[in-house]
Amino acid sequence: MGCGMSSDASAMPAGGAQAVMIMTVPPELEERVTKFWELHAKWMAYTHVSTGEKTCLFYHVCKGPEVEDFTSGPSAKKTGNVTFTITEFYATPAGLDTHFAMFAAGHAEMAEFGKEFGELMATGKVKFSGHGYGTTVASIGAAEFPPTYDGFKG
Repeated sequence: MGCGMSSDASAMPAGGAQAVMIMTVPPELEERVTKFWELHAKWMAYTHVSTGEKTCLFYHVCKGPEVEDFTSGPSAKKTGNVTFTITEFYATPAGLDTHFAMFAAGHAEMAEFGKEFGELMATGKVKFSGHGYGTTVASIGAAEFPPTYDGFKG
């Protein structure tokens, strides 16, 4: 398959264009922001395509407690905030271009999301960062890992 895609569905794509965003919110906004990203996912599923150069290869949103030192694992001190991480991966930059164009143009089905985004940011309590058109540094899918590993004896 082209565009860095593998014919093995369990292998991760490479190349293409991706957007990675992080939204950090206080606990009192967690439910509202969860609904916000659910609305975005609904819009993505309705308006994005699975074929051609604008293919969205995957879309993923996860949330969890923000921690001070992530490398501490489960014992990391929590800040009390909630972090949402959003990844969109397209076969080519044309897919991400279209995504941003729809948002900027106030695409009819995106109007509610855009309004809510503005209102959330206006609270002054939401931190939003990320990047678009990132370059893949490493990408490993389940099929690319060994079935077992016995080297760690910790």
